[in-house]
Amino acid sequence: MLLDDLRNLRKTVASESILFSYRGEITQELMVYFLRIVDKKLIGSKESPLIRRRILNIMIESLQNAVKHARDWYNESEIEPENEAIFLLSRRDDKYLLINGNAVKNDVKPFIERKIENINSLSSDKQRKLFRNIIKYGVYGSKGGAGLGFVDMARKSGDLINFDFEEIDEKYSYFTYLITLDRNSIPEPDLTPKPNSVSTV
Repeated sequence: MLLDDLRNLRKTVASESILFSYRGEITQELMVYFLRIVDKKLIGSKESPLIRRRILNIMIESLQNAVKHARDWYNESEIEPENEAIFLLSRRDDKYLLINGNAVKNDVKPFIERKIENINSLSSDKQRKLFRNIIKYGVYGSKGGAGLGFVDMARKSGDLINFDFEEIDEKYSYFTYLITLDRNSIPEPDLTPKPNSVSTV
């Protein structure tokens, strides 16, 4: 999937097998509900426990990101339908596609871009080392969070994070990103312990 297509993903639903989709404000309570729905569907499709865990872990990080950034957006703005937060999980052949979109403040946009570009440039071993360093020291830049969520999503999927920003106004941009998980090339499990609380990107 081309990066240029990401902007259209939140406006039209393509012909993939859609397992779950949602548009609107995302809260912690809804996040728990979404995870239960998706897990039930994956169990019903007889998906393997490993793939199920990977998908649910990536969902947690992705939805937590939306919860974090949506607070100010929904409190401050009149929301146009096309700028609502979205989450979409679909399957295309042997690949799962997880698409998340939400508004973020423009002042954190460059920082998010640098984080993802750096993560995408690293090998799986270097991503693992970065993940461990963030857990140990809790620092991956000075603004916008430690970055643990993005690193973990990249590690779990074993693929690049495709992303795009589209300016909404002088204060906010719409941030869309795509995580692809190939059932046939799942990275080996990493036994590095994670913090007790859910991380945010």
